[in-house]
Amino acid sequence: MAAACGGNPEIVSGGDGSALDDGGPSGGNAGATGSTGGSGGASTGGSGGASTGGSAGNSTGGTGGSTGGSGGATGGSGGTGGFLFDGSTSDVAFVYDATAPAEDACAEVEAEATLELRPVDIIFVIDNSSSMDDEIIEVQDRINNDFATIIGASGIDFRVIMVARYGLVASDIGGSDNPICIRAPLGAGDCADPNNTPLVNNAPRFFHYSADIESRDSLCKLLGGYTRPDELADTAGELGTRPFAWTPLAPNGWSEWVRPEAFKTFVEITDDDVSCNKYGFNFDDGNSIAGGTQVATDFDAALLALDPAQFGTAANRNYNFFSIVAMSENTPPTDPWPFTAPIQTSNCSPGSSGPGTGYQGLSILTEALRWPTCRNGDFNAVFQAIAQGIIDNTQVACEFDIPTPDAGIIDPSKVQVQYTPGGTGTPVLYSPVADQAACATSDGFYFDDPMAPTKIFLCPTTCTTVQADPDAKINVLFGCLGS
Repeated sequence: MAAACGGNPEIVSGGDGSALDDGGPSGGNAGATGSTGGSGGASTGGSGGASTGGSAGNSTGGTGGSTGGSGGATGGSGGTGGFLFDGSTSDVAFVYDATAPAEDACAEVEAEATLELRPVDIIFVIDNSSSMDDEIIEVQDRINNDFATIIGASGIDFRVIMVARYGLVASDIGGSDNPICIRAPLGAGDCADPNNTPLVNNAPRFFHYSADIESRDSLCKLLGGYTRPDELADTAGELGTRPFAWTPLAPNGWSEWVRPEAFKTFVEITDDDVSCNKYGFNFDDGNSIAGGTQVATDFDAALLALDPAQFGTAANRNYNFFSIVAMSENTPPTDPWPFTAPIQTSNCSPGSSGPGTGYQGLSILTEALRWPTCRNGDFNAVFQAIAQGIIDNTQVACEFDIPTPDAGIIDPSKVQVQYTPGGTGTPVLYSPVADQAACATSDGFYFDDPMAPTKIFLCPTTCTTVQADPDAKINVLFGCLGS
C-alpha cells in the first residue's frame, strides 16, 4: 500500500478501488479536532460518520473524536467514499490530504506488476539427406503430441520455425531425398500430398522456411537464409521440379518470423558433421574436439553479429542450441549428454556419418543438451525432454505496461520500481535512468518514451536479479498523480 501524502482527513481504498468499510457517499461536518476529523469523515467516506456513529467527543464519534463527525456510519453528505485506480493491476492504494496546500495535494499510487514468462521462438534445422528418413518420420510423428502440446500447456507463448525442405518424406525434390511436412494442429494441413500442395503456414504458431538442408551445410544455410527468401530464390537451382510455382513465404528470410522479445532455441537434427562454405560463411569441424570448439566459436560470433537485437551478445546470449546428432550414447542410453560433458568424437550406430562435433560445441557453449540420432525410436522422450527444458529455462519478461489511472497524470520522474525478493523479503527500490545506454553504469529501469511512457524496461543487471528469483514480486510506484 502507498504511504500517505498528507495528514487529515484520510481516505483509503482497497485494491479494487472500493472502500474498506461501507459508508455514505459524502463526509459530514463535525469533529473539528479529531486526529482524522473534520469535513471528509470516516475511513471509507460517508457523512462524517464515525465507524460506529455518535455525537459526543469520544473515541467512536462526535466532535473531536478520533474518527470524528456527527451521525452514524452511513448518513450525511459530502466526501468521496473511495478512489478507483483501474489499471488491470492489484494492491492499489490512494491517500489524499485535503488540508495540504493545493500545489502539494497528491495521490500516490502503487500497483503490483504482472510477471509474465518470456515468449520463445524455437528454430528446428533438419538435414534432408538420404540417410535421414527415419529421423524425419519421427519428427513428423512426435512434434505435435510430444513437443508442441507440452509447451502449449505450460502457458508459454511459443512459436516454431522449421528450416528444412518442404515436401513428402522419401521423395526427391531438388536434391532433397527426405523433405518434411508438419501436420495440424501445429502445422496448417494434413500433409496428405505436400509435393502437389503449396505450403501454408499456421501463423502465429508455426512457420516453415523451405530450403534444401544437405548433410553438412545446415549452419551455412541457417545464417544465409536469415535474410534471403525461402528456397533461397532458387539461385542455385535448388528448388527442383514442383507442379506449382513457388512463391516465397518469407521474401526477407526467416528473420521475418522471429520476435525480438522472445528467447531463441535452436534444435539441430542431423547424422553428419559440419563442413560448408556458402553465403560468406565457412565452417568445418573435422570430427574433432578442437574443430568442433572452433566451429561453435565462429558460428556464435556470426550469429551474434547477424542480429544482436535478436540473438544477444557474447556477454548476454539470447539463444541456446540443442543437438540431436550422430554421437555416441550416454549411460544409460536414454540420458542426454549435459553441457558439462566434453564433446563426444565417436559415432552411434546404426546409421551415422559423423558425430557432429560442431553442433555439440554449440550445445556446450550455450548450456543445452545433446542426444544421439541413432535412438530415433526414443524421440518421444527426447522431444518431451527438450520441451521441458524450454519450459524450465523460460524466464519472466523484464518489461511491464504502465497502467493508465482513471484520474490524474503520471509524472515519470516520480515512478519507482519496487522488487521484493522471494515475494516477502525486504523490498528494494529502483529509480529510472535516462535510457537503455545508461543501464551500462547503473541498475534500475528506463521507459520506452521518457516524454510519454507506456512501458517500463528493467536494466540488464536488474533484470538478471529478478529473473533469478522464481518468487519475485514487482510493484510499480507511480508517485503523486498530477492534474
